[in-house]
Amino acid sequence: MRLEARKQDMKKTHDNRIRDKTVTILSRTLVLIPIYLDGFMSHALSFGGRIILSKKLATKGLQEMKRKTLLLVLGLSSTMLLGSCNASKEHKGFPFMLPVEKPNRKMSVALERNYIAYPAPRPEHNELYTLFKYTKLKGFDYNNHDGTISRRDPSKVIFANGKYYVWYTRRHTPTPPQGAKKCTDTIPSTDWDLADIW
Repeated sequence: MRLEARKQDMKKTHDNRIRDKTVTILSRTLVLIPIYLDGFMSHALSFGGRIILSKKLATKGLQEMKRKTLLLVLGLSSTMLLGSCNASKEHKGFPFMLPVEKPNRKMSVALERNYIAYPAPRPEHNELYTLFKYTKLKGFDYNNHDGTISRRDPSKVIFANGKYYVWYTRRHTPTPPQGAKKCTDTIPSTDWDLADIW
C-alpha cells in the first residue's frame, strides 16, 4: 500500500515538474495564448516573465494542453495559408506590353477605346503609322545634328492663306540634354526641357 502511494506521489511530482517546465516555456515565448478547453476559452497571460493560468488549465493533463495548443496553431496557420491563396487568385495588374488582341478582362474606357476605335492598340502595329516614309524637312536648321536643337510635339496642321502651319515645341540650347544632375537655366535635363512653342 505504501509503495503504491509512493508511486502515485512520484507520478504527481513528475507531472507537476513537466507542467512547471511547460509554464516556464510558455512564459518566455508567449504574451497571450487563447487555449480552448471543454467549450470555454482560458487565457495564459505573461506578467513580468511569470505566467498566470486559470485553475482549470493548470489541472488539465499535459497531453490535453499540447493537443489543444497544436490544434490552435494548425488552425491559425491554415487560415493564414488560405488567406494568401485567395489573395493570389485576384486579377493581376494589366501587362506593361499591350497584347495585340483585346483581352477578356475589365479595362478602363480609354484602353477599351484603344482596342475598339483603332486598327491596333500600338502605333507600330497600325499600318497608318508604318507606311509613312521619313522625309527631312527643308528650311530647318538642325545645327549639324549635334543635339542642341530639338523640335517635337507638333499640333494639328493649320491651313491659312495658302500655307500650312503647325505649332510645335522647339529647344535651342548651347548643349544637348545633360540629365537632371547637370541641368541649369541654360543646360537642359531632357529633350523637351527649356523648349518654347513655335
